[in-house]
Amino acid sequence: MNIWRCKDWEKYYSSRSPRGGIKTDFDKGVDSEVKNAIKNMLVWLRKEYSFPVRLRIYIKETDQVKARDGDLVYDLFFWPDSRDDEPYIKFAAGDYAERKKQTGKDNALATLLIALAGEITHYFQWLNGLEFDEDSKQAKLYGKKVMRTYFDTVDHL
Repeated sequence: MNIWRCKDWEKYYSSRSPRGGIKTDFDKGVDSEVKNAIKNMLVWLRKEYSFPVRLRIYIKETDQVKARDGDLVYDLFFWPDSRDDEPYIKFAAGDYAERKKQTGKDNALATLLIALAGEITHYFQWLNGLEFDEDSKQAKLYGKKVMRTYFDTVDHL
């Protein structure tokens, strides 16, 4: 089963139609290369996959984001208890300049996009009523698979 193509969500939303799509909010200080790479990826994702419930993605200029429990993490997916609430992702992109110095532009951007795709996989787990894997193995695996397909469609990040 491909989690990103799964349509189990239809049973939850058969009688109503929630607001769908992806909405991004970028902090002002997010590097323009990161911003463009994410925007391009999301254009492709919107063409390839269905986002029947609005997913909001906050791209932060910080190295980490604060989770609800106060822990600092690189990214997080908010998994709503109610299907009437919209999920969101907080994603830290502030370490891009350092990554770029260490690994080069393409590798640094690819690393960020793969991590973001892993968080988007959590959206599809939530959407389809699937188990959330605490170690995010499934999310990481699907994030990499989806991004491999995406990388095959672009010449250069």
